[in-house]
Amino acid sequence: MGTRRALPTKRGRLLKLIFLLIAVFVIFLIRVHRRIGVNDFLIITVEEIEMDSEIKLRLRFADGMRIFSIPSKSSLIELLGVIEGISGVAIGRQDLRIGYPPRLLQFDSNDFTKNALDFGLSSGEQIILNDKGGDSAGSDVRAHIETGNSISKTPVTPPTRSPDGHSVELNTGDGYLILRVVPDDNSCLFSAISLALLGSIDENYMMRGIVANTIQSDPETYNESFLGHNPAEYVEAITRPENWGGAIELSILSHAFKTCIISVDIATLRNDVYNEEYENRIFVMYSGIHYDALSIAPSPDASVEFHTTVLPSFTAPPDLPDPLLEACKQLASELRQKRYYTDTVSALCFYYPHSPHIQSSFTLKCGDCGQALEGEKMATAHAKSTGHSSFSEY
Repeated sequence: MGTRRALPTKRGRLLKLIFLLIAVFVIFLIRVHRRIGVNDFLIITVEEIEMDSEIKLRLRFADGMRIFSIPSKSSLIELLGVIEGISGVAIGRQDLRIGYPPRLLQFDSNDFTKNALDFGLSSGEQIILNDKGGDSAGSDVRAHIETGNSISKTPVTPPTRSPDGHSVELNTGDGYLILRVVPDDNSCLFSAISLALLGSIDENYMMRGIVANTIQSDPETYNESFLGHNPAEYVEAITRPENWGGAIELSILSHAFKTCIISVDIATLRNDVYNEEYENRIFVMYSGIHYDALSIAPSPDASVEFHTTVLPSFTAPPDLPDPLLEACKQLASELRQKRYYTDTVSALCFYYPHSPHIQSSFTLKCGDCGQALEGEKMATAHAKSTGHSSFSEY
């Protein structure tokens, strides 16, 4: 007696349909791969992944080898800053070689805000660092910057005030907020930002270059109405070491380094916050004619190696005060009591949000004794020696 073949069930027909669809999809993928090439497909996939991830790099330098990671969207200046933090070699002294055989990583100040991956770097790349040494005027990086922008490094002169700085303890007990005094040489804003971001005032000339390049590359934003000056004249002026910077420069540098900058005004105890959307922040103290940097250290007399200047941003409910802003206010208040500020509200353009004081030779008049004072250094020295603090501009 013969066996009867079972009729296909609905479930069986559904499974066959699924298998058929899978087979069609596989055939489609094979044809697509043959058309664009498997390697091309893989490259596209890798590039898409890298755009939203971090890349790992190997740094070989005098002290050995270090593996580190940076976000794939990091700018060149951010990469150079990380390398400086690892090696202790200032950006202006870095000789970087990549690839095999090693080739010089070439760039100039126009490239600082470009993506680091645009220079031939990829995940797993080895970077060889050589220290060009000292303050050599033959530095390739420095030469590129100075040639492209006619910017010379601001001569570093000893500060006219105590370098020890003032300090206050954080109310959380996590350390001390310390004033880091920079020279009175008309480049104090750029030196303070350089110290806070890169750990050294030596790159103040580079900060001027970043500002100049940003203005030149975005004429729609930085037009004459915004700058208060003809853009070409503004760029030419801001690249000269005798000229001051202000709110515009702070905003540009904040965007360039993707770091919030908070400027604490000693005279008014006001905080001017530039681009608080960034994850990290730095602090500077403004005395009316001078900027200094701020840092956190475990003790008031801690060596600078233990100071932290780039700090995470703080988000909390309104009833929970920011401990760093509280410390800044306390420090500014103490400095105000010590007359560590100059009243220039009616004198200098620093107080107008879109116009830094960029005259190459400005003269202040002391409101207490009438003496004429030329430049930041003379005004600061006069305030220190006499205790006078009210100034107006001739």
